[in-house]
Amino acid sequence: MRRHCHAGLGRKDTTHPRRTGGVGTKPWRSIEAEKALEGQSPDRSTFVKAAEAALRDAKPASENAFKVELTRRCIVRALAMSTKSA
Repeated sequence: MRRHCHAGLGRKDTTHPRRTGGVGTKPWRSIEAEKALEGQSPDRSTFVKAAEAALRDAKPASENAFKVELTRRCIVRALAMSTKSA
């Protein structure tokens, strides 16, 4: 059976969307990233596309521009970890 991504990423509770915290002043939700995951195979390529969608409109200040790439990597890793069996 082929697995597919959805906003819940295999979790039974899909009412709580995935959010990114620690990057700005509050956690934020990316509808674009959720759309990039919907119906796709849960693999690195899909996760990279979702991270890129989530960060497409990021506007970092000069002193914290590193956070965009850091966040991209964190999103990909978190998605990969969330799809592994316990």
